[in-house]
Amino acid sequence: MKAIKNKIIYLIVVGIIGISLFITGIVRDGNTIVGFGAALTAVSILKVIQYAIILSNPEKRKKLEINQNEERYVMIAHKSGYLTLMLTLIAEAAAAITLMIIGNSLYEFVCTIMAAQSIIYLITYYILSRKY
Repeated sequence: MKAIKNKIIYLIVVGIIGISLFITGIVRDGNTIVGFGAALTAVSILKVIQYAIILSNPEKRKKLEINQNEERYVMIAHKSGYLTLMLTLIAEAAAAITLMIIGNSLYEFVCTIMAAQSIIYLITYYILSRKY
């Protein structure tokens, strides 16, 4: 129950960020920012509604709590998160190499993002390995 409430709070914050991006896009004539903000807001609203329905239905809430704690689902979530990180790093490396080949200086930014992701991964891995 507490985990669901925390997710709802997180989604409300994401929704507020989406609304802020939406308004910023309208003020600055940024179509991409407007779309991104609208998408974040819409997804946040829909997920809050979904969790509110789950909270109001004891059967659905119990099923969700079981699924969140089931070892198999936890393992799948961890493996999919790790695989997503690795695929993202590979795609970023390919983009950086392509940008270097064509002489675009944007490759430095892409490499910085790759380094930041790797450092964050290593730090969280270290912290979590000490905690668990």
